[in-house]
Amino acid sequence: MNKVDIILPNYNSADFLNECFEYICNQSYMDFHVIVVDNGSTDESHEIISSWVERDSRIELIVNEENIGSTGSIIKGFNVGEAEYAMFLPADDRIEPDFLKLTVEALDQNKEAAFAYTASAMAILGDENNVASEESRFVPHYCSGVYSEAASMMLNYYTGIPLIRKSIYNEIGGFMPDLLQAVDYEYYIRAAGLYQTVFINSNQQKSLKHEKQLSKLFYKNGQAFWDFNKVYNQFFENELMPIPLRLFSKTVEYSRFTGKTISEMAQWFINSPEPAYRNIMLEHQDVYLFHCVEAILSQYHLRGLQANLSSGKYGTVQDAAGIATYLVSRQHKKTIELLEYHKLCITG
Repeated sequence: MNKVDIILPNYNSADFLNECFEYICNQSYMDFHVIVVDNGSTDESHEIISSWVERDSRIELIVNEENIGSTGSIIKGFNVGEAEYAMFLPADDRIEPDFLKLTVEALDQNKEAAFAYTASAMAILGDENNVASEESRFVPHYCSGVYSEAASMMLNYYTGIPLIRKSIYNEIGGFMPDLLQAVDYEYYIRAAGLYQTVFINSNQQKSLKHEKQLSKLFYKNGQAFWDFNKVYNQFFENELMPIPLRLFSKTVEYSRFTGKTISEMAQWFINSPEPAYRNIMLEHQDVYLFHCVEAILSQYHLRGLQANLSSGKYGTVQDAAGIATYLVSRQHKKTIELLEYHKLCITG
């Protein structure tokens, strides 16, 4: 049995498949199995995939009798695979040569981590799928390490394509079949809410942004709107999650709806006129407010810098500092450590 399963869902991605397979087969870590789940493609995908199956015995092709959607194909691939670690790789994403080596090492060394991910880049494709520009994707970390990610991930989707520990995937129910746009995002925040994750500060993954991207369609037709709000509602209603994180997920949902900052929504929630709701908020206030601070600060690369402090979509550094001042006055240890991590000094 291979140690890693790479699940590659495909539907009419012939333009990207050859390059995707080249990147996969160029990995410095070789103990992997590729499970391609083709969703009834009508382009040249089948011929391209079949040629790679003949070329490399580690590649397997499964052809769906009918189109079961991208989410259905991903779940089917995960159910078929038996490896210790697994990842799903869209045909228009790329993994650099050391991606598997570094993420496997990270999960091997951190037995309780739900997934491992690396720094990554976004390539913007122009005419004839040529790379027009490339930029680094944002991550709120300065160095490799083990982190608690759930609150920050709710404001910044930055994991790219992680390598997932399959035992935890199975334990917490895997990907949700009723989501289309946000199926990966939902799993990552759910897993991060219960377990820690590992970040590797090496640029080992690249996403391609192009006009044929399925996510663009989901934003245009409104699917993304419904799915993302479903994600926050499911997290809020999940009794396995720590209550402060559940409360924070509702804060993020309302912030998206109203355009208000996280700190504005937090103030409204804590002062809610509904007694039962207010009592729960007050009982978990310090940890809840800490999540507000860490999530707001996760929008910035700080380390003592004073640039772009008012540009955050969900709140400014000053907003975070206002909440942090209260928590520091209560000697909240995690807040003090967070401020030290970002090299921020709160006075008064």
